[in-house]
Amino acid sequence: MSEFGGYQMDRSRNVYRHNAKPEWGGAVIAWEREGKRGYQFEDGQLRVFASAHYHLLGVIDVSGDRVKKLLSIVDRARPVEPGLGVRSSDAPKLHEQVDHFLRCYPGGFAGDRWRTEHRRPASGDSVKRHRDAAIELAGQELSRARLTATLEDQREVEGVRALCRVLATTDLVSAAQLKQLAAVQPYSCRGLVAALRDLVSGDGLADARVAHWVKALTSAMRRAPVWPLATAPLALLRPHEHVCVQRATFAAQAATMAAQMRPGQTASAPQYARLLAMCERVRECLTESSCPPTDLFDVSDFMTFTLSQPSVEAMTSRRDEESSAD
Repeated sequence: MSEFGGYQMDRSRNVYRHNAKPEWGGAVIAWEREGKRGYQFEDGQLRVFASAHYHLLGVIDVSGDRVKKLLSIVDRARPVEPGLGVRSSDAPKLHEQVDHFLRCYPGGFAGDRWRTEHRRPASGDSVKRHRDAAIELAGQELSRARLTATLEDQREVEGVRALCRVLATTDLVSAAQLKQLAAVQPYSCRGLVAALRDLVSGDGLADARVAHWVKALTSAMRRAPVWPLATAPLALLRPHEHVCVQRATFAAQAATMAAQMRPGQTASAPQYARLLAMCERVRECLTESSCPPTDLFDVSDFMTFTLSQPSVEAMTSRRDEESSAD
């Protein structure tokens, strides 16, 4: 934690200034997702920067009043994160999401279009959005037996490299996040691989294993991990039980279900448990609608698709048309 003028805030609420554009004023991070950040500036503009350009913004010391002003701009502008184009009061309902999904994907998760686009290609090589190949690779490269062998042979660095290779085949984790994981010091790799093996083993309470994993990541990286990096290994190794959290999408889904949840910038085990419970409710709704998902990847990809800007606009338009007809 840091303190400016008596105002306590965490690192995600540091105040920044663009090195070449000081006239824009100070800025706070409004959202972070998939290797990009949205910075809310004092001039009222929200500007998006890719991870390669983060270095252009340096942390500055400001008064508490300036911090509060910036945070109030963010609050008034919400939702500012990608994934939901309307305010929570106008958010689509879950049944509307299901209806829109089935209109776009005949046959649901078992239909040819969904399976070809999201699970496994009809022919040719898989790409990063295909889940089945990544799940299979994770099962091979990150199995309990293989991770145990790396620990016994003191080859923990190879275990972390294997994790990086698996994650690099997916669209779950950004290149910037992978770079941070690959930069873990060799002396920190043993604790990280041991925690990853515990996740695979299934021994003990799931909440405790997740907490241990997040703690190990935090220790190894010297910072709290962002959601995708912390939860992608969970989802790949146990896709029927765990889910990869994309912060903006999950915040948007919570809005559709009137859930008082707003995921923090970084992962935490208690909050993950609540987000996972929300996903289970979505899975139950889909199953009750005769559209059972294969696993929680189907659930999270359903959420991402139905809460995208085009989908939200389509559902809003359909709702308006039905209201006019009445």
